[in-house]
This record gives sequence, C-alpha cells and structure tokens, in this order.
Amino acid sequence: MSNVIEVKNLVKQYKELKAIDNLSFEVREGEILGLLGPNGSGKSTTINCILSLLNYSKGSIKIFGKEMNVLKNVIVERELVRVLMANVLKMIILVQKL
Repeated sequence: MSNVIEVKNLVKQYKELKAIDNLSFEVREGEILGLLGPNGSGKSTTINCILSLLNYSKGSIKIFGKEMNVLKNVIVERELVRVLMANVLKMIILVQKL
C-alpha cells in the first residue's frame, strides 16, 4: 500500500522554543494514526502543519505523494479537514453517549 501521509524530519520552531523536533512518520492507506502526549508536546502543531495551517521550519510533508505547504494544497486540505471534522464529530457524539 502507498503512503497517504509522509512526514520527514519535521521541525516547527517559535523563536527559542521547538514545538516539533525532527518528527518523522508515515501513514499508509487504511492505517489509523493517533498522536498521544502531554499538553504542549506538539500534537496540535503537528496536525496544523500537516493541514498547512502553520508554516514549519524544516522538513517535509507529503500527502498522497504531493509536497504540502501553506501556498499550495487547497483541494487536499479541504478533503482532509472534512475527514478530520467528521471523525471529531463522531468522537464527540461517542463521548457524550458515555
């Protein structure tokens, strides 16, 4: 199976603070990836970089084999946001039922 998401050596730095430090992972078609960690560990920052909502300092992000950045990816970004939001809504509904 091919990689849907490919993150290599991702770094996001805010002045002195490295929010993401050399993160690499792949998500293949059909796989599910969860980001776990304490507050401030870079989970949301990583997702925002993948969605091109934030510029990153170094590294590369590919979605369906295409390099992502803030300037190019409108169609892919919209599709990812739709999928993510649908899953978030499902999770909220499940949590409310508990």
